[in-house]
Parts: sequence; C-alpha cells; structure tokens
Amino acid sequence: FVRTKHQASRFLCFFCNKRAGRYLTAMYLTVKVLYVANAIGQLFLLNAFLSTSYNFYGFEFMENMAQNGPWRESPRFPRVTLCDIRIRQLQNLQRFTVQCVLPINLFNEKIFIFIWFWLVFIACIASFNLVYWTYLIMFTKNKVDYAKKYLKINDELHTNFDKKLAAKFAESYLRDDGIFLLRIIARNSTDMVVTDLVKHLWAIFKDKQNTKKNRELEPEMDTMLDEAKEPLT
Repeated sequence: FVRTKHQASRFLCFFCNKRAGRYLTAMYLTVKVLYVANAIGQLFLLNAFLSTSYNFYGFEFMENMAQNGPWRESPRFPRVTLCDIRIRQLQNLQRFTVQCVLPINLFNEKIFIFIWFWLVFIACIASFNLVYWTYLIMFTKNKVDYAKKYLKINDELHTNFDKKLAAKFAESYLRDDGIFLLRIIARNSTDMVVTDLVKHLWAIFKDKQNTKKNRELEPEMDTMLDEAKEPLT
C-alpha cells in the first residue's frame, strides 16, 4: 500500500508539475472532470428527489408514455390529496376532510422532466468535451502537428532539419502548457494572432538553439586553435 501510494504521488507530482509543462493542462482537465461529475451527480440527486421506481427517470418515463402505460405518479407531486376545510354552520365551526385536486403539480412534474433531460444533455456535452480535450492534450503527434501548422503558414519549414527542430520546438520548448495556451488563444481570437505569436516564439527558440550550439563549439574551436599554434617539429 505504501509503495502504491508513493508511486501515485510521484505520478501526480509529475503530471501537475509546473516544470514539466503540464500544470495548466492538468488543472484544465481537472475542471472538465468536475463539470462531468457535477452534471451526473445532479442527475442522480434529481432522480432520488423524485422518489420514483425508475432508475433512469426521463427515459423510462418516455418509454412508459410511448407504450400507453399507466402514469406513475411521483410522491413529490401528488395530483390528488386530502384537504381539511372548516365550514361555519349556524354558530358552530365544522371541520371536513375532502379530496382535493392539485393540477399545478402536473405542470411541476413536466418542469422536472425537462430539467432531467437538460442535465442528461449537459452531462453528454461535458463528457464529449472532456474526451476531446484529453485527446488533444495527451497525444504528442497532435501537439507537433499543431505547431507545424502555424510554422508552415509562416513558411518556416524548408528542410527536414527544420521539421525535426519543429518537433523539438513543440515538445521541449512549448510543451503541453504552451500548446494548450495557443489553442485557447486561437479559440478566443483569430488564427492570425496565433500565427504571429508562433512566429516570434519560433524566432526566440532558434536563437536559443544557435546560442547553445555556439557554446558547444567553443571548446572544439579553442582546441583547434591551440593545436594550430603549436610549433612544427
């Protein structure tokens, strides 16, 4: 148990670590999961509140109506009940119990049926959205293709080396959070904004790569210069 707990904590720390570039995406997916849980939870709470023999209230209600079955009343919305009324006769106040019809509850029940189907719709949309964003975020190919799309628009990919560098740009420089933010910006603005943003990020990335390459070549250049300065024997 302790080992499993340790491995789970390591996995969660890795997934939600800011340095790993997955913090924002992890928080975003967590919110999506909470949306789904909220919709499904409200659905079951509503089903419990109506206190019917249905497991899936709305679907079984519609099936029962389609088969012309008897209407199962919800204990929460009785249509007929007993009412106590008082009538004054002569000088005495007489109390009577009579049967009352509550037509408003028929209307209330229809409202809750609509709410039930609305929660089903919300739960389905939230679940689909969660699966969609999980697919976009979790698969590396989607991230690389997304970055390459805007680099091609900027006409930055000329050679195979540029394409390999673009993959490194997406995986190591932008990472999950960077690609995620670009997707959010694209959805809330225009592709032109994202294209310009990717162009500047690509320029910064290439400058860093060139600086890193120059630093790696400096020791080799110094060695070659030292060898050239040695007198010939």
